Amino acid sequence: MQKHDLDIVIVSFKTPELVKLVIQSFRKFKTDDFNLRFIVIENSNFKLIDDLKKHIENNDVVINNPVNLSFSYAHGSGLEAAKDYLSPSAKYVFTCHSDTCVVSSSFFNELRKCIEEGIWLAGVCEDAHDKRVRALHCSGLLAKSDLYKKVSLMPELPKIDTADLLTVHCREANLKMKLFRNTYNDTNLVDLCNSPYKELGKVCGVDRCLDENNNVMFMHQGRGTSKYSNSYHNPQKIMTSTWIEICKKVIEDGSL
Repeated sequence: MQKHDLDIVIVSFKTPELVKLVIQSFRKFKTDDFNLRFIVIENSNFKLIDDLKKHIENNDVVINNPVNLSFSYAHGSGLEAAKDYLSPSAKYVFTCHSDTCVVSSSFFNELRKCIEEGIWLAGVCEDAHDKRVRALHCSGLLAKSDLYKKVSLMPELPKIDTADLLTVHCREANLKMKLFRNTYNDTNLVDLCNSPYKELGKVCGVDRCLDENNNVMFMHQGRGTSKYSNSYHNPQKIMTSTWIEICKKVIEDGSL
């Protein structure tokens, strides 16, 4: 069995509980052919390492990257900071938001297919903003490490958002990309999702990424940092306490 070393980059801003759940979900559903290494960038002076001690291993990295930048620029700065800590043995990087969760081992099966097919960039959804470039979104991106290291991950707003230049580069160089089927870009796919993920509905704010059998394999809460800090409120959306309950159940039981 060929082993794949994979760096997982997570940028956080004072969201320790969310980061713990992301790490646990990756480890819960990891298949035997992957070696995972986590690079967690905390975009403040918050001592995130204190909360993560029980959840990181010796080769994982947790660093502080205190910046005085607005959200997109801060996120880009965090992704850039991770470049200095990438493993030489990892040919691919997966970067995700702190409000995400792996929910099935089929997620790693799909990543393996991308690696075997020589995909340069794969995303769990595509930015739908009509004033931007419809890039594969950094809420969940698999990228070749050489690409990640080469291309700027900083935004150039209003047209280019965080990590969008990865997609722009791949388009211009005609490099292979893949967009996974997801409920953000096609809300009708909610009806095809396996239960109980289907029952979350179409307006809950949670983006669900599907495998080839219409089973949900990865989820993104959406606006998780704002919800975590109580600066975002919408009664129709799944808020922090419910999101944490969902993730814990998935990690403990293997399904929601």
